[in-house]
Amino acid sequence: MAPVVDVHVWVAPENRADALRRFLADHVDVERPGDDRLAAVERTYVHGAPLPGDRALLADLARTPQDTGAFTIYVRAREHHGANVTVTREGAPVVGLAIDDPLESRVAVAEAVVLAAQLEAAVGGTATLLGAEVLPPPQDRDEWRDAEAVLHRSGSIETSGTD
Repeated sequence: MAPVVDVHVWVAPENRADALRRFLADHVDVERPGDDRLAAVERTYVHGAPLPGDRALLADLARTPQDTGAFTIYVRAREHHGANVTVTREGAPVVGLAIDDPLESRVAVAEAVVLAAQLEAAVGGTATLLGAEVLPPPQDRDEWRDAEAVLHRSGSIETSGTD
């Protein structure tokens, strides 16, 4: 698999439903998402109307069975290498896109910086984080702050909701 640059945008918890609705509509192939649990994410975090069993489906997306306070779902993007949605332990959404970077070039990083700013504006984000594909989506404020292999960082997560 070719290298990618990951773009992550942190959104304040109080803007979660609108941000996720916009991100999914603009960037995710919701007809063929590649993970059927996306419907549970939409019902729970966009519409606020989870079905019985949705919380269990989302718990399966946690990194470990003991840590179900946050999750990330990886889905098919419309125009990029991939997309992901994280709900952090604080309840903040982190939306992400992956950009193909087969040559590991500065041009791809520059394109990712532009995409990050556009995505941040579109979803009402407060901060962006770019990294090589080894950068998993942060699942809480500490992971966001302590992220390694960061290629670019902007904005602040301190202005987005409370802990």
